[in-house]
Amino acid sequence: MNFKMHEYNIRFSRAFGTYKRTTEKLADYMLDHAVYSESYIEDGETKYRRPIVIIQNEKQYQTAQTLINSWQSACTELHEAEPDRFPLNCEYFKNKPKIIDHVALGRIYINNAVSTRTYNADRFIKKLQQIQLKCSNTPEFSTIIKKIKSELVFFNEHRNDLFRIRLTGYIDVTFSYKTDEGLEDKERINSIGIFVKASDGCIPDIKTVSDSKREQRESIYNWLTPIDSLAAFKGELYLENDVINARNGDKKLRLNVK
Repeated sequence: MNFKMHEYNIRFSRAFGTYKRTTEKLADYMLDHAVYSESYIEDGETKYRRPIVIIQNEKQYQTAQTLINSWQSACTELHEAEPDRFPLNCEYFKNKPKIIDHVALGRIYINNAVSTRTYNADRFIKKLQQIQLKCSNTPEFSTIIKKIKSELVFFNEHRNDLFRIRLTGYIDVTFSYKTDEGLEDKERINSIGIFVKASDGCIPDIKTVSDSKREQRESIYNWLTPIDSLAAFKGELYLENDVINARNGDKKLRLNVK
């Protein structure tokens, strides 16, 4: 290993270590002082994220500023050490901590969330081919190979069609607030969380609201059967044409009811 490579490795290791430590320090502080945080299970262990911290005094405000500034500096250092692997828009830097100031009152809304995305058939064909390659030399996977071949026929038949993946079972947290100037806004809470500060030194009025209406809402997906596929990634897989037809049928039914 030449000197330049050795120097680069030291710089990168130092930058990544600093980023990791400042991120952990920020997260630990916010979770320790949070009025709300979301609990979730990972590898059988209960963990917490999305903390909302109410800043109660000037000392706490200065601490929050210092933690955020240190985190931002660590991000810059890591990016400069390895700009190709850690561009400024990468996942590591996407969820930025922030302070929402001048808050008079706020509501924390906790909703059951749903996300959907569309893909063409090539994405699933590629994944199936990758699985097939890994299993091809193992006799025990003959049943899986047979299913893969059947699915490849199906996706090739629908090569010009779109597919939709629908992911459910996670929580969406939104902080809706009003400033002391009467302005209203909302902030979707990411995993790193937010600080909330009033302008007059008072503690803002914050309440938590759980939205149960969404749980009772009818969905067109209640009428559809998801496609059973080894290439479905996370979520349930549907043909986009089936989703469109179900949506159009739902509209007709609503018109007839009216």
